[in-house]
Amino acid sequence: MKRSILALALAVAPAFNGCSCGGEPAPEDVNALALFFWDRFDPSTTDVATQESEIRAAVLQLDEEFKKLEVDYDAPFTGVLEDIDRERIQDFDGVGDKADDIALAQGFMLANLSRCSQQQNINMVMSNIGVEVHPDAYAEYDKQFDGNPDAFAKGDVDTMAWTTDYRIDQSPVVYDATIRGNARRIRGVEGEFPRDIFITRVNLLEADFDGDSEDSHFDLDFQIEVYFERDNGDLVHFYAMWRRMVIGIVDNSNELYIGTTLDGFVDWEKENDAACESGLVDG
Repeated sequence: MKRSILALALAVAPAFNGCSCGGEPAPEDVNALALFFWDRFDPSTTDVATQESEIRAAVLQLDEEFKKLEVDYDAPFTGVLEDIDRERIQDFDGVGDKADDIALAQGFMLANLSRCSQQQNINMVMSNIGVEVHPDAYAEYDKQFDGNPDAFAKGDVDTMAWTTDYRIDQSPVVYDATIRGNARRIRGVEGEFPRDIFITRVNLLEADFDGDSEDSHFDLDFQIEVYFERDNGDLVHFYAMWRRMVIGIVDNSNELYIGTTLDGFVDWEKENDAACESGLVDG
């Protein structure tokens, strides 16, 4: 989120409790596909080929949904998702008893066409340049990979994991967080989906607001992203997030919070596009 947008949201929230800025509900099929990709992210221990075939089919279905929404370069779709189930998140590191609050989390989504190439998006994820790409968001950003991210970027391996520590300093919102991230590449197959699919999944491990923010807390955060290229070269990006955050009197169910978050998604994508256009993530 941009500093000025979030500050404005916090300042005027009491006067806008009845505003209509809460976001459009995502289509039912998009809701179902968001959960499908979440469930299928981990490589199957029994039949990887069948699982990957199902993911390719789901990408084709997702693309049809986005065409119905008329998603284009200057017309992203943002909206709200239905809840994610406790069973889907309760065993993740960092969740524990906080799983009891998952019904309080808010789902968000973005569908857009990225001006970055698939390779540039991969390079960006397999890097440690969060501050350079999003200087208004991160005060500090440190990503530590479990393996060699260059090997993933070059296509030598198809899975990668990392842990990121970051700091947000957008007064009055100041907190430190640690997240766990994973990436997976699904190879293209002629007759199903011929180009590689890039998927990431992230969950919050812990977050702490500064000591003078006793009424604020950030407890749950789950994200799934899917990138795939159409026949015409367009790069489609699907981003789904379920988050539980309270900032003073404002929480993630507040309509102004939702609208501000969805606006922030679009700003985030523009900063990614700018990083690609500048050559920062060409590798």
